[in-house]
Amino acid sequence: DKFYSLTDRCGQPTSCCVFEHIYFARPDSVIDGQSVHFARQEAGRCLARRDNDKNIADIVIGVPDSGLDAALGYANESPEAKPRDVSKVKYVE
Repeated sequence: DKFYSLTDRCGQPTSCCVFEHIYFARPDSVIDGQSVHFARQEAGRCLARRDNDKNIADIVIGVPDSGLDAALGYANESPEAKPRDVSKVKYVE
């Protein structure tokens, strides 16, 4: 009747697929103690710092929805890029 988790993975090292953070996980998820929302924003900030001297982005759009946090992180870190929101209709009658 009691639930439990097996965490030792049979003594083997564990790893996480990067696509869990980037694409699959919900933004309110926590993976290995790290917020997916904040991990995606940090990924966007890292890209902006890499591109900072190139001035390659005027606007940033997160597509699909899992890219919104990274786009916001990029726009907040970049002196030039401004965030833009593209939304899809999720509920259709």
